[in-house]
Amino acid sequence: MIGASRAIKATAVAAVLLASSADAQVVGAGGQYQNPQMQALLTVRDSVLSVRREVARFRRDLQLAGAQTVTSRARRLSSACEGLQTALRDGAPDLQSGSGASVTERRASGAMQAQIRETIQVLDGECRIGLRPEGPGAWPDSLKAWGPNRTSNVEGALSAYEGAAVRFAKAADLDFPPKGQ
Repeated sequence: MIGASRAIKATAVAAVLLASSADAQVVGAGGQYQNPQMQALLTVRDSVLSVRREVARFRRDLQLAGAQTVTSRARRLSSACEGLQTALRDGAPDLQSGSGASVTERRASGAMQAQIRETIQVLDGECRIGLRPEGPGAWPDSLKAWGPNRTSNVEGALSAYEGAAVRFAKAADLDFPPKGQ
């Protein structure tokens, strides 16, 4: 009985060590994933979350906020959008499947690349141009009037990107952790 207990413990310890070894192959020093596809997905996901936070901040009591608050929030949202555009551009090459990939993965990669381009365009039009902090006339009033529509368009593009990312990760057999992890 005691020998069986030790054997079970030894097996459990070996399983834990093996799992830790497998994790070490995936996650390198500093918590960086060694798989460039996974690292690109996670980097972009973090930037998407940043834009979502800034969209929520921009919309919060928008109609009651003063002109300086509205332009400050627009500036922060535009900055977050620029960060996401950079992450998308930098990550796009890593999210292309090679010629040896399955047909499913290549299709998902193609759809992902198309969605990356679309998301960059939406961010450029809605954030950089539409929500720029300065503009003609009573610009804070324009931001208040058009901000909800523009941020809805941004959120739509973000949701479409997230769907493409999940489909790509599944096709590439990547263990893409859910949001917030």
